[in-house]
Amino acid sequence: MIVKSINERIVDEILSYRTEISKNKLEYKNRNEKFGNKMLGNVVATVMRKYIENIINYYNLNYSVSLGNSFISGIPTEWDLIICKKGLLPDSNIIKPENVVAVIEFKSSGNVDINYKEHTKQEFLDKEYAKKFEYIHNVDNKIIFAYISFSMDLDWFQSTKEYFDNMNKCQNTVFTFLDDKELDKGNIVAVEGCDDFEKYIFNLLSKNKEC
Repeated sequence: MIVKSINERIVDEILSYRTEISKNKLEYKNRNEKFGNKMLGNVVATVMRKYIENIINYYNLNYSVSLGNSFISGIPTEWDLIICKKGLLPDSNIIKPENVVAVIEFKSSGNVDINYKEHTKQEFLDKEYAKKFEYIHNVDNKIIFAYISFSMDLDWFQSTKEYFDNMNKCQNTVFTFLDDKELDKGNIVAVEGCDDFEKYIFNLLSKNKEC
C-alpha cells in the first residue's frame, strides 16, 4: 500500500470539492454571483486549517490553532487563521498579541491584479497587505504573517513570496501547491520548492523565535 504525502492528500481533497463546485460555476456566473469562488475559498481554508492542526497535534508541538476568522486584540482586521502558544487560545477567539505566533491568509488561487496595467505588482500588494503588516508590527514585530494558496500563477507566486518574505524579514513565508495556469488546463503540476507542506509549517513556526 502506497502512503500518499500530505501534499498529495491535501490536493486530492481540495480537487474533489473543486470539481463539484465547478459543475455549478456557469450558473453562478450567469447570475453574476461569485459564490463559487467564495465556496472554494472556504473549502481551502477549512482543509488547510485541519491539516495544520493535525500536524501540530501529531508532533505534539507547543501551539494551538484558532477557529477561522479570528482576531488579535487591538487590531481592527480579521485573520483567516491564527496560530498561538499552546493553551492560550481564549473562548472569545480574540487573542492577545503576545500569545500569537503566526497569522495566515488562505487563498484558493492566489492574488492576481486584474488592473495590472495601472500599477506595479508591488503597488498592488502594498494596497492589499501593507496595512495588515503595519498592524501586526505595531503590536509585536515577531508575529509572522504567512500566505498559503492552493494554486497560483507562477509569476504572481514569485512576486508575492518576495513581498511577504521582505515584509516578514524571513524567508519562505508563502506556500502554494499547484501551478494555476496548468490547473486551468486540467493538469496537476506542483510548484517547485513547495513539495513538503509539513516542513513548511515546521519552518514557519520556528521563524517566530528567529526573527
